[in-house]
Amino acid sequence: MRRTLLFAIIIALSTPLAASPEPEVLPGLTALREGRFREARVWFDRVAAQAPEAPEGPFFQGFHLWWVLLDPPPDEADVRLAMEALFREAARRAGSLEKSTDRRTRERGHVLAGAALLLEAQSSAERGQQWHAAGLARRGHRLLTRAIESNPDAADALFALGAYDYYADNLPMLIKGLRWLLAIPGGDEERGIARLERAADQSRLFGTESLMLLAHIFSGGFEEDHRRALDYSARALTRHPASPLIALAQADLLFDLGRFSEATSRAREAMQRLDQLDPSHAAEVQRFAEYRIALCSLAAHDPIASLARAESALERFPPDRPEEAARWMRLLVASAIDTGRIDAARAWLDRLPIDPKLRDRLDRRLAAARGDGAAAPRAAALTLFAAGRAEEALEALEALHRRYPLDVRLRYDLGRVLQHLDRTAEAEEHLRAAAGSDEPELSGWALLRLGWAHDARGDREAARAWYERSLDVKKFRFSAAARDRLGHEVRRPPEG
Repeated sequence: MRRTLLFAIIIALSTPLAASPEPEVLPGLTALREGRFREARVWFDRVAAQAPEAPEGPFFQGFHLWWVLLDPPPDEADVRLAMEALFREAARRAGSLEKSTDRRTRERGHVLAGAALLLEAQSSAERGQQWHAAGLARRGHRLLTRAIESNPDAADALFALGAYDYYADNLPMLIKGLRWLLAIPGGDEERGIARLERAADQSRLFGTESLMLLAHIFSGGFEEDHRRALDYSARALTRHPASPLIALAQADLLFDLGRFSEATSRAREAMQRLDQLDPSHAAEVQRFAEYRIALCSLAAHDPIASLARAESALERFPPDRPEEAARWMRLLVASAIDTGRIDAARAWLDRLPIDPKLRDRLDRRLAAARGDGAAAPRAAALTLFAAGRAEEALEALEALHRRYPLDVRLRYDLGRVLQHLDRTAEAEEHLRAAAGSDEPELSGWALLRLGWAHDARGDREAARAWYERSLDVKKFRFSAAARDRLGHEVRRPPEG
């Protein structure tokens, strides 16, 4: 399960309803937010059976299929067509509510029909039916606009239109150029964010989902403000402290910010909540939490712990999809190289269902790393440091540095340990050497630590200059951490 998938699962819960839905769907929505998907499906099936003319039944039945398609099954094409049929039926039923003399009922019809049409449009576009999708999008947008025109305080409709406004304004330029031909309504990024903010504060049903969509928006792509994204996710987790999905989404954000200990804590919290999940989903969520913890250990320079965690998780929850297997295999290879345990990763190459070309590339990486005599003793020293035995770790690393004076990884790890021990001048000598490395992770983190050294002394201007340099390091995975330190005075030292 990728980070984007986690956000997509939570964002997918955002489909809007009117302020007073008929029939009752709140228990099903609560189950979805907390990852109890089977329970939610049973609830919505009951809604469909008990209210055969209401649009909510087919709408949420289709919604479940939409969630299934976030992690496409083998019969994806059939599932997609079934989902679109359910959304069409929901829109048809919701359309009949427009004739009601009750304003709130008409609003309910506009919002449900508009949401169903937009979701069907999204799926239709995925199948390459752009003209048909454009027609659906126009109709859906028109209905949602009517809901706002009749009731400017319709927060659930504001949520839907806010999402439309934001993404429609951030389409690729080629698609924007074709908008006039397709006659798709334009978007407005600022208005979209404002509408989502208002929905987050005022929507009784979908305030949480508005928060998670805002967190997704600001976590990368068009916007780059992880601190703001983290605040949104924290508010959502406060509302639903039992949700392992929201906890894992927040762990992702903390990881991007280089706050590995906090990210690990959130992943562990998510695992503690797994007993409420359906068994069919608990294993997948558990595997993702284990992956996050193992990756945090590797990023925090504790490769022995990372490799042990990864192997244990894979023995219990082996992935059956090539994409997920590839993600685990890359982690295993990186951990094995850093620990000098090449054969440990090599054994998994034949056990996981990965693409043959990727297998060959990873095999070559492992073969090239066999001659690294510093890897195993360096990993042992880093384990000492992770256990709080900094003086012993320093002694081991200094001995290795005398044997391998050109090993830039040793220079960086010496800098980390010396900085921890407040031996600033010695630390900076090693960190400056590592900052010139052609390895993006070493160079990026060394620059962040050099910046932190100035921040700790109160020289904010000099610190910012180092942070700006780290942003210039191409392919540095933790640019969000650099950007965060550049924009905010962070009181903690880097963890990477």
